[in-house]
Parts: sequence; C-alpha cells; structure tokens
Amino acid sequence: MLAQKEQQRLKNQQQTYAEQVNSSDYTVSRPTYGQDPVIFKVPGDDKFKTKKWEAMLSDCAFYFDRPSLKEESNMKKTLLTKYDDLFIGAAMRPTL
Repeated sequence: MLAQKEQQRLKNQQQTYAEQVNSSDYTVSRPTYGQDPVIFKVPGDDKFKTKKWEAMLSDCAFYFDRPSLKEESNMKKTLLTKYDDLFIGAAMRPTL
C-alpha cells in the first residue's frame, strides 16, 4: 500500500499539473458571437410557458425607485437572454 502511494507520488512529480488533472473539468464551451445562446428552459413548463413567466416575474421582483444604469443594463440583458421568446413581436431588441 505504501509502496503504491510512493510510486504514484514519484510519477506525479515527473508530470506537469496539466498532465495530472482532467482538462475537461476546466474547459467551458461558450457560444461565439455568431451562435445563438443556450435556450433557458424551466422544467415542467406547458405550452403557455407559465413557469417561464413565473421565473421572469421572480427575477424582476425587485422594485427600484431609481435604478442605476448598471442595474437597468443587467436587467435588460437578463430579459434579452433568458426571456426573449416570451416577448415575440415586442421591440426589445437593440438596433443594429
């Protein structure tokens, strides 16, 4: 048992850190600018998207008397990315 651990320790000393760990644990696949973002789905949702509306209302539940520009920007970004399909036909998208 101790001999096996000693051999493993010596083997790890000869390897770099990148060789010791699984690189897929540290790799994040993000969509590029030309791709659509991952669609936000709520489990148990119906054809009327009731659960998605509830999730949106809970995200928007904070009332700001005078929100800062950063808070407004973050909320608009959340609405555009997570809940864009709820506002079909609305003019929420920024102009190109």
